[in-house]
Amino acid sequence: MYSINWDITQAIKFDFNANNQARIDEPMGMVDRNRDPRGYEHWKDSVWTNLKNFGRNTNYNHQFNLSYNIPINKIPLFSWISASTRYSGSYNWQAGPILPDSSQFDPGNIIQNASTIQLNSQLNFTSLYNKNKHLKAINQKFDQIARGAPRTKTFKTVTYEREGVRLREGSFRSIEHGLKTEDITVKAFDEDGNEITVETNIRSDRKVSIKADKDLRNVKVVVEGKVPERENIALLLFQGTVRMLMGVKNLSGSYSVTSGTLMPGYKPATQYMGMQPINGVMAPGLPFVAGWQDPDFAWKAVRNQWLTTDSTLNAAYVLTQNQNLTLRSTIEPFPGLRLEISGTRNMASNKNEFYLADSQGNFGAYNAMTTGNFSISILTLGSAFEKSTSQDNYISKTFREFSQRRLSIARELANDRAQGGIYNPNNVDENGFPDGYGALSQEVLLHSFLSAYTGTPVSETRFTAFPLIPMPNWQITYDGLAKMKPFSKWLRTFTLRHSYRSTFTVGAYSSYLDFDPEDDGFSYVRDINNNFIPEFEITNVSINEQFNPLISFDATWLNSLTNRLEVRNTRSLSMSFANNQLNEMNSWEVIVGSGYRFEDLPIILSNALGDQRTLKSDLRLNVDFSLRNNHTILRKLVEGTNTPSTGQKIVTIKTSAEYVVSDQVTIRAFFDRVVNTPVGGLSFPTANTSFGFSLRFTMIQ
Repeated sequence: MYSINWDITQAIKFDFNANNQARIDEPMGMVDRNRDPRGYEHWKDSVWTNLKNFGRNTNYNHQFNLSYNIPINKIPLFSWISASTRYSGSYNWQAGPILPDSSQFDPGNIIQNASTIQLNSQLNFTSLYNKNKHLKAINQKFDQIARGAPRTKTFKTVTYEREGVRLREGSFRSIEHGLKTEDITVKAFDEDGNEITVETNIRSDRKVSIKADKDLRNVKVVVEGKVPERENIALLLFQGTVRMLMGVKNLSGSYSVTSGTLMPGYKPATQYMGMQPINGVMAPGLPFVAGWQDPDFAWKAVRNQWLTTDSTLNAAYVLTQNQNLTLRSTIEPFPGLRLEISGTRNMASNKNEFYLADSQGNFGAYNAMTTGNFSISILTLGSAFEKSTSQDNYISKTFREFSQRRLSIARELANDRAQGGIYNPNNVDENGFPDGYGALSQEVLLHSFLSAYTGTPVSETRFTAFPLIPMPNWQITYDGLAKMKPFSKWLRTFTLRHSYRSTFTVGAYSSYLDFDPEDDGFSYVRDINNNFIPEFEITNVSINEQFNPLISFDATWLNSLTNRLEVRNTRSLSMSFANNQLNEMNSWEVIVGSGYRFEDLPIILSNALGDQRTLKSDLRLNVDFSLRNNHTILRKLVEGTNTPSTGQKIVTIKTSAEYVVSDQVTIRAFFDRVVNTPVGGLSFPTANTSFGFSLRFTMIQ
């Protein structure tokens, strides 16, 4: 085992780790120096030879990482952009079983490699905006408002002058200046313009009295005051608009591709970094041990005679690939409001193929099959709150639209195929469906389902089972209400939340072995229903939509009372192409909670000797009540029926009291009750009640 860590530059880093396992093989038979001296000498010679050769390799493994922080942020113009990339590679060689020389089986060894290419990038738009001093000042101003910090007041000087004032010795003379401030200074000047000393008495923000030590005529009185400078409404609206336009704070993206190759029946052993020279060629080659993926590597192994010719080998050559794309952005249009937008796309594929030799040693590739799964974020808001009740026989407008769109989708698919010049889209059946695209064709059903439930017009539907661009999902948080003056007198915190997430998933897909594309790129092989078989067989797709929460309020009052209200909605759509049925599950849940904290509640502890000790800590009480309603409807496409299958109403009550004795000890008492009332079916109502207390010790603090 050995490892290398090398910081090539400040931006480029490399690490390598390798591990090799070897075994000292012993000859078969008895080992006894006295009873079998010749056998013992043979055993000793064999063991020493193996020791000198460091044993027989049974497992070799290495992995390495090469990372690069792209220095684009070193350029002043692009200092707000950061980007990095990473390449990880691994290689593993496993020895096959040891068989007698007389054995007709030769399973060979197993080699496997993997690689991950990852690219991360972030655009910090706040840093971009702050490159302009005026935009930076606007950001700082509204960030201060968002933190609830007191705003820095600016003052302006206002002046009031009055001439011809007569002052009598020892008497106060009232001056009404009307400046609306008590932060004033008063100066008086005689007829010659010389400043005279006067005694000042501030009576209000509009009036002041002055007194001189002698009689004076034609006195000039100057009153200067400082008043808060009022915000320019037009300027504030302009700055607020600019701040909203600067609401996009950042945008980040991450894309990674993880690929791997597994090859059984590999004959060469390991010598140098898992490779061995065979006929002047290093097997399996530096690219393979570096994790590089070559689709034609199997035939390269065949040409270089690296594969066993054992025709009984029943292990597949496997190529795997996982693609992951994540996009995120944060938007803050005004203080306290935060919008987090995300989009994801994940696709996994596995290709299995058998490379076998015939009796003449000639290789062929057999039974190639690709399997995998797929998921992507989508938008299904158009049908999110559709009602389906017993009053309308549980009819769904979206499901009806799904059924009706099949004909339009089939015609679009037929026209798309006709562009190759081989297919005639005008051949239709008695229901108007084009030849090869019947009402229950997998392609027709899949694209009709996606088009109807995402609200995409038929003319804009892209005919792929694996959409390329993820749609945005989001989470909205607003916590600025408690920072406003009218509400800060009662509220310590107040948070409003809303979240939306919808995902389209292909649970499993596999390639059709009979799929054989012609020159126009389409296959004309048909299934038992006379429909064209697609490239991949998909038995089930689903849409999972969550408003978690649809709306949520969390309030903490200044008197330590907490209140919570949350509404959740979940919808799951599972479409089976095996029996042409849609299983639709809807769930609504309302949660109401409240709590209170008794601060510094004393608890008196005493021992057998009568000594007492008083503990003071906070006692937290919480009560949560939730009502959840679930129901499932089975919609049959061919029969045109909508049947409620299962459902339940669940009432949950959770109460708890928690007292922190010390930093290490917490006492908690609880009472929970769940009542489940089935709707339909043969199930019976159930109720579960649990109560008790717990004493939690924290050993490490």
